[in-house]
Order: sequence, then C-alpha cells, then structure tokens
Amino acid sequence: MAVKLFLVFLKIGAFTLGGGYAMLPLIERELVENQKMLSREEYYDSVAMATSLPGAIAINCSIFAGYKVRGLSGALAAALGSILPAFAAIIAVAAFFDDVSSLEPVRLAFKGIRPTIVVMIIYALVNMTKNTDFSGNRKYIAAVALGLLMLGVSSFYIIIAAALSGLMLKRLERR
Repeated sequence: MAVKLFLVFLKIGAFTLGGGYAMLPLIERELVENQKMLSREEYYDSVAMATSLPGAIAINCSIFAGYKVRGLSGALAAALGSILPAFAAIIAVAAFFDDVSSLEPVRLAFKGIRPTIVVMIIYALVNMTKNTDFSGNRKYIAAVALGLLMLGVSSFYIIIAAALSGLMLKRLERR
C-alpha cells in the first residue's frame, strides 16, 4: 500500500502545475474516487489539517492522507511521491531558466498556464464548499472568518480562533 501511495502522489506531483491548491482536486479524485483509499470526509479532514499548519499544502495533505491510509510508512511514501517531481522540476528549471525564460513560446505558455491554475483552485474551492457542513453555528464561524480575512487579519489567528470556536460550541451543545 505504501508503494501505491508513493506512485499515486508521484503521478499527481508530476502532472500538476500551480502548486498545492491546484493539486487538491487531483488528490481527491485519486484517493477518494479512483483508489478508494479515503472517504470524502477523511480527505477533507486531511485538507483542513494541511491548511491549518505551516508548510506547503500539497505536502501536508499528502502526509496526513498517507498517514491515514498506512501510518508512518504511508506518510513517508506519500510525502516523497509528492516532493520528488517538484524537486526534479526545480533543479531542471534552475539549470535552464535564464536561457529559456526570455523565449516567446515560454512566455506564452505561462500566460496560458496561469488562468488554468486559477480555475483548478476555484474547482477545489467549489468541491470543498459542497462537501463542508455549514449547518448551525458553523455558518457564523465561516462568515466571521471571511470578514476577518477581508480585514487583513492573519489566517494563522483566524484558524486558531475557528478551532477554539468549534471546540467551545461543541462543549456548549453537550450541556
């Protein structure tokens, strides 16, 4: 199973441009729909944890998902699979970037890639929104979080406040 996780994340990492958020729809499709390694809820819990911690979201998500599927060996396999393609690409680009970045086809390719990446991020957002429970007080937590983001409050503080709010509301519900 660890080898399978490695290969899944190697494939995702090799064929995704645009960083971690652009990888989320592919990770979901592979782990939840195609491989059935995780339930949708487990996947979204992994994404929530991955976005709550410092570091690259794709690597964080791969570690959480890999750990959920196969423990420590799964986390290591998934992380290595998601890191290797980016590492190889960075080395290759660094070696040739100065030579090719001024070429017109390269500039045009990047102009085509950018809007596609935005669409992939929006797609991930829409999927997460459809699969997130906004019932009860959760909708107020989300609304306050959005307002605070728009006011420029650090996402670090918003995530901590949201986590504490969720814990506090759960405790109040039990009473």
